Amino acid sequence: MKLLLHPSTKNALDIIMRNPAGAVIFDGSRGLGKAVAARQLATRLNCPQGGDDNCQVCRQIEAGTFPGYIMVNRGEKTTISIERVRSLTSELTLKPYTSGTRVVVIDEAHLLTPEAQNALLKLLEDSPDRTLIILIAEQLETLLLTVRSRCRLVHFTRPGEEVVTEFLVNSRGVASHIAQQAAAAAGGVPGLAITLAAQPTELTLLLELNATAGRAQSHSTFERLLLAMRLVTSGADLERFGEALHASTIARTIAGEVDPNTAAASLGALELFRKQLRAKIAPRVALERLMLELG
Repeated sequence: MKLLLHPSTKNALDIIMRNPAGAVIFDGSRGLGKAVAARQLATRLNCPQGGDDNCQVCRQIEAGTFPGYIMVNRGEKTTISIERVRSLTSELTLKPYTSGTRVVVIDEAHLLTPEAQNALLKLLEDSPDRTLIILIAEQLETLLLTVRSRCRLVHFTRPGEEVVTEFLVNSRGVASHIAQQAAAAAGGVPGLAITLAAQPTELTLLLELNATAGRAQSHSTFERLLLAMRLVTSGADLERFGEALHASTIARTIAGEVDPNTAAASLGALELFRKQLRAKIAPRVALERLMLELG
């Protein structure tokens, strides 16, 4: 799978490839290819041909069955617990099964509980031989400073709407006007743009939600609460609404329309909103709280 990466991100990944040891954080919003990049890095480090996507090692890594490629995620839970980190630590006391570099990926590392993060510290500081630990996080600030200080950082930057549009047209055969709409609706996030370009109904919905998100941030608190009621009663996709609001907040901050402190508070409220949706909190309760805390 071809990844569309910002040049600065690609350069940072090449540096990791040349020195694949210790721990690294892949930071950035959803849809920028962090998980795919981690898998491709594991392939390049273990495939005899350097990642030809055609050998047994490549196929095993793609399927998640390669013994030198360990995935840690929250599963059906809302967080990653200390017990899961202790289990990983125990597993890594064993020597790598392969001659290459063992790659451990902790997906959604921002959902590690504080206790789990503390339990991870020794492993990050003194990782086993021939082992690379990758923490994938959407919100870097949710990770403890002690965790961040023990990791190298690769920030996944958005390539930009024009670059994403060109990619959709040239590599995916998408019509130019659809590609432009998808790239704009996705805020320049390649993964989301690819999905939207292939699903016109989803694209229309997100364009509507983007407009709604803009209104949510510019309206009074009372108007926001009325909007929340309408969104819930209409059965709108609240996950998509959260994504649209996130993209809108980032765009307005870059444009200088929102000061960084206000943006940080809004992004924190959005993360809590997403956690509440995953935890099956009543959508209206979660959405009303979000509307009250938006900057």
